[in-house]
Amino acid sequence: MRLCVSGTCSQGKSTFIEDFIKEWPKYTTPDYTYRDFVGDNHSIKANKDIQWKILNCMIDELTKHPKEESHVIYDRGPIDNIVYSIWAESKGTGGIDSEYIKKCLPLLKETCKFLDIILFI
Repeated sequence: MRLCVSGTCSQGKSTFIEDFIKEWPKYTTPDYTYRDFVGDNHSIKANKDIQWKILNCMIDELTKHPKEESHVIYDRGPIDNIVYSIWAESKGTGGIDSEYIKKCLPLLKETCKFLDIILFI
């Protein structure tokens, strides 16, 4: 089963995941996350390039874990990425525009097929 915990920052997603893994130790988190590639300050300087790198990193990780064999829980997922991109577009920041959003939506739709449960916190 492939789970994803989504939600805004500082809501307890990481704490929930830590507690979840203690209760169900057969679950793991991915070896790499988007933070390994773009760092923790990505939201301060969000732009199309960073959001695209984050989305592709998430997609790469999701496709590594086949449904039949996986017990993985992700801290954030593609839905978080598109929501943040839509927010940035609404604020006119980072060069994120409606064309970029339209480009990402089909990827989001296809990528969600790699998740069995999305938990919103």
